[in-house]
Amino acid sequence: MGRAENEIQKDILAWLKAHGVSAWRNNNRPRKGTIFLGKKGLGDIIGVLPCSAFLSIEVKTKDGRLSAEQKDFIDMVTACGGKAFLARSVPDVAFELEKCTTCSNKKTSNNGVEC
Repeated sequence: MGRAENEIQKDILAWLKAHGVSAWRNNNRPRKGTIFLGKKGLGDIIGVLPCSAFLSIEVKTKDGRLSAEQKDFIDMVTACGGKAFLARSVPDVAFELEKCTTCSNKKTSNNGVEC
């Protein structure tokens, strides 16, 4: 049995914090008896990279699939100069942020994450 999304999210958040990235869990699910007020497709983890770019990470298990809204949101953030992607593990996040070319004014966080 694979790991649950919330476990993967916790590991990713810990890794981001250790690498100087301000990020937090985004609860973007409607509840019974409530009105949905969020943005459909917004990532499970959102934050700000050290270079001030918006960050959105959609976390999925090894078998999880992106919805159309999630794909559209990732495309929109990327088109607007932010960094958005699907991650299934901490190594996915490390890889995406290592190759990050989002910011034209490259900056490095205290722990070496360049954006």
